Amino acid sequence: ASAELRLYPNSFMLRVRVRAGDSQPVLLVKMPRKPAHQTINEALQNDYLRTNTREYYDFMLAMWRAFDRAQEPHCFAIRPLEYFESWNAIAMLEAQGRPLKDMLVLGRPPQTRGFQAHLNNAAHWLRIFHERIGDLSIEKYPPEEIESNVDSLLADLSKHSRGRVNTASIRTSLLAAVSDGWRVPVARTHDDYHYSNVLVSPDGRACGLDARRRSRRNPIYADLATLLLDPATRVASILTGGLLLSRKFFAQARQSILDGYFVGQPHDDSILDFYCAVVILDKWMINERRLASGAAQIPGIILRPWVRRYFSALLRRYIAFSPSKSATSETTG
Repeated sequence: ASAELRLYPNSFMLRVRVRAGDSQPVLLVKMPRKPAHQTINEALQNDYLRTNTREYYDFMLAMWRAFDRAQEPHCFAIRPLEYFESWNAIAMLEAQGRPLKDMLVLGRPPQTRGFQAHLNNAAHWLRIFHERIGDLSIEKYPPEEIESNVDSLLADLSKHSRGRVNTASIRTSLLAAVSDGWRVPVARTHDDYHYSNVLVSPDGRACGLDARRRSRRNPIYADLATLLLDPATRVASILTGGLLLSRKFFAQARQSILDGYFVGQPHDDSILDFYCAVVILDKWMINERRLASGAAQIPGIILRPWVRRYFSALLRRYIAFSPSKSATSETTG
């Protein structure tokens, strides 16, 4: 056997290639760490990591069993093999495949039929996750909770943009779309379901990665919006003004995701649009925060007006609002 230790922001990963007859499977041993931990010994002294890793092993095992019982031909889950308490590590077999983000080459038209099939499978994986792990149910979602979440997000956006974004107009438009009678599918969500966290196997099956074990119960449209808008909120799309992927691509992606998730059952486009707007605002806020940081102040002066125009235009695809003030302003703030 040959071994290789890799360092990631939140883990040490030991890759061990095992000789087993004619095959050479790769065993992964994942040891969580905090970004500040430079050694395995430092990570092993952290009580929170110890508790969390043991619980995450149980969570992974429950996911694998759920997908194994589902017997869906186009979806699978990673199978954990063992938890090693002394090393606070989870062992698993490395799944063969590529992240969905690596299969979408920005600037080139994707092989439409094949890529849309991958999106369809990714959305269907999410449906199984919500049903069998997330306790999916139809519930009346309280408007006051939606309003509180919107206000918190817009407060952060206003703070990091130094008041240059017309958050009042955005708030009015967003909350106008909320109905007191909203009855929506609610589940414990994946909470980070973007292209980097979807693995596509050589035979085209989809596998979701890094689901958040302690995520809250939310409308499932939040996960669907994250999947749909991921390529539009990546740096390459922002810097090129969205020219790398056409609106036709996003229309096809939306249909593939809805078909894969709902499989002919009814859905609400207005609620999906609402959560698409929320995802865009969250990504806008994150970019404003990065550009306001000390290391990015000079590029921020140049890029901030561009970023605001881009996200303002993207947001108007989903809600109508006035971009006055400086959502499209040239003012650097």
